[in-house]
Amino acid sequence: MSLKQALWLSLACLATVFIARRTFASDPSRGALWRVVETCVAAKRALNVSLPCVQVNLGQHGSPGTVVLRPPWKETHTLVVPTARLVGIEAPTLQQPGAEAYWQAALAARRFVIEAAKGRVRLEDVGLAINSRGSRTQDQLHIHADCAHPEVLAVLRQHDAELGSTWQPLEFLQSLGFLQDNQRFFGIRIAADELGTSNIFERLTHLPGDRRDLSRVGVAVFSAPPNGSGQGFYVIAASGRDSQAEDLLDHSCMLARGVAADDSSANVQRP
Repeated sequence: MSLKQALWLSLACLATVFIARRTFASDPSRGALWRVVETCVAAKRALNVSLPCVQVNLGQHGSPGTVVLRPPWKETHTLVVPTARLVGIEAPTLQQPGAEAYWQAALAARRFVIEAAKGRVRLEDVGLAINSRGSRTQDQLHIHADCAHPEVLAVLRQHDAELGSTWQPLEFLQSLGFLQDNQRFFGIRIAADELGTSNIFERLTHLPGDRRDLSRVGVAVFSAPPNGSGQGFYVIAASGRDSQAEDLLDHSCMLARGVAADDSSANVQRP
């Protein structure tokens, strides 16, 4: 690396550290995350390095780009963010063909959670989530990847037979005391290959109530155990003014500390 490149990278990193501290701490600006993304993309284009992000994919052949980054002081919490300017889950562009690529990137990024947990969690125990406009802090689409909450996994697996290809109300999730009571949950079960080929954002517009405006909707995705139809995923929609699908994840990663999803089922209140 030349001296000029080294100086450029040092300045970029210093600027990003400043931005990141504001982004994930107390900065009121809801565009700070986007500035971090811009810094990572610039470093990738100029020096072919991903710093300060973990990974930068600029996209090619019509496929959109994404970056993977970790919030400071978070061991397993990982974010997958488009390199295109997209305000959030309600962005109309996401309901068009091609948006499934963001879910493909998020599925691939689960490995960073496993690496951070030093292999103490399985791939199927990593969940993905996007918050609604009212509960997010940044106006740039970002998919949270982290350990799934063990009680959430347990109750979903208990009710596996109730989830199919059409949206169903999930009253049993309301029995989990740590979730907000001002939101409703709906769910579907899809085949494993659908998450990367079917547009989940578009399918959210078919939620009960004809919810064309997704600004009040959050969404989470978890691996489902094999059944007669094979391996699959649960897609959970949280609907409400400040719905926060991220609450279905566990940033303390109890699973990495040996709390199995099946073991936690004893603490789940059944409806």
